[in-house]
Amino acid sequence: MKKVVVKVETSEDENGWILPKALTWIDGTRYEIQSVSHYAKAVDHEYEGIRYTVYIDGEEKYLFRTDNDWYVIQKGGK
Repeated sequence: MKKVVVKVETSEDENGWILPKALTWIDGTRYEIQSVSHYAKAVDHEYEGIRYTVYIDGEEKYLFRTDNDWYVIQKGGK
């Protein structure tokens, strides 16, 4: 598994939480985030930063944020 840095467009909710609205993959493809169902800080160092459960094209995905940097975890391959 490898961290892949992505660009993310965000907004802020009424409580000051930063929420992702769209992400741009390393090849320049832009993906609209349909919804965010959950977000939480890491417990027991399971991952680094905040993990967001998002839906892109109807599929559940995880997006991570540490400070102002965003990444996804790419499984297998390169």
